[in-house]
Parts: sequence; C-alpha cells; structure tokens
Amino acid sequence: MSTDFGSCELDGEKIVPDKNPVVTKYWARDEAMALSVNCIGKTGRLSFSASPNATVPFGPKTYKLDAGRGELVVFARAKDKQLTAMTGTIDVTAFDAKHLAGSFELSANKVTMTGNFDFPCHGCQ
Repeated sequence: MSTDFGSCELDGEKIVPDKNPVVTKYWARDEAMALSVNCIGKTGRLSFSASPNATVPFGPKTYKLDAGRGELVVFARAKDKQLTAMTGTIDVTAFDAKHLAGSFELSANKVTMTGNFDFPCHGCQ
C-alpha cells in the first residue's frame, strides 16, 4: 500500500501528512461519513467535514460558509487561536473515486486562512 497521502498548503506552509487525512464513504469499504478532511500544520489547522444532513457528491463544487453555517462544518486554528463562525469558501475542484483536490479562503476573528489540498485515495485500486 502506498505511503503517499498527498499534501495540503495552509497559509504558505506545505504539509505532507504521515497518515491518511481524508475519510469518505466513497472510498471506504465500510460505512463512513460523506467527507472529512484534515490539514494540520505547525502553526495552523483546518479540518472540515460534511454537515450531519448534507450530501457531498463526487465532482467539483464550491461550498460557501456564512458565519459557520453551510454544507460543511469547519474547525480551524491559527497559532493558538481557535477560529469560530468561519466565512468564505472551500472550492472542491476534483472529487472522484481516486482523488480529492481544491482550495479554500476562509476568515474569522480578523484572521484569513488560504490554501489548497491535493489528496489521492489511499488504499484504492
């Protein structure tokens, strides 16, 4: 099995995870959530997942957040500050049976987070 988990960039820091950063029912053999992604760096963290009643289909889509409300739930930290009620977009440019990629621009508490992600399906044939 490959140890290439892809990468993400968070405010200029390139992050290469040492474990699988993506969980999705589309790539799992058992029941899993629609989508969950983690980009965890030294000075920041961005995690997002599908809201409990949201459907996250394969394919490109722009997810908009308005003060924390939207189809995705976002958890973010910048340095030691937890960011709440995020506003902005997560733009999924590729999501298929073997690949998830996109970019984000989010803000809260007078802090803006920008970056991108590019993750292969780990364990897919």
